[in-house]
Amino acid sequence: MVHSRLHAARPAVRRGSLEEDGGAKRGDGREILWLHPDDAAARAIEVGTIVRVHNDRGSCLASADVDAGVRPGVALLATGAFYDPDTSGNDRNANPNVLTPDVGTSGIGQGCAAQSRLVEVTPLEGTAPALTVYDPPQILPRDGVASTAPGNSPLLFDRSRS
Repeated sequence: MVHSRLHAARPAVRRGSLEEDGGAKRGDGREILWLHPDDAAARAIEVGTIVRVHNDRGSCLASADVDAGVRPGVALLATGAFYDPDTSGNDRNANPNVLTPDVGTSGIGQGCAAQSRLVEVTPLEGTAPALTVYDPPQILPRDGVASTAPGNSPLLFDRSRS
């Protein structure tokens, strides 16, 4: 495996997950991970390949792109994707936070150590799982019938208590 330094950049069109619909994405809604052409070729990755970005802290999926403007040995991924874990805790939606240690920069500063990560980037084996983070949640049944319609949730407003 070839380690890459992951740089999680804030895109100009998005300040974070509150504006998650902005940014560079593929048609399936996945974030784009940019690699230098030499790094992509060494991993048999082409434009549009779904890649697994992983280290000992976690993993996420992204759609690869190739750009000679990216420094060799660097993988560039936008910040702000909603966390969409599968049952193992792997993120289907390219949230770089799953790759970052949850530690401060020092005992005094306690700043974010977000840029201190090395990752492996490999083509995903098999079919990429569908993103579920954009699906509406299942609403708890009031009359025994599950619904995703707003207003049917006893969690939002329980008329029996008013």
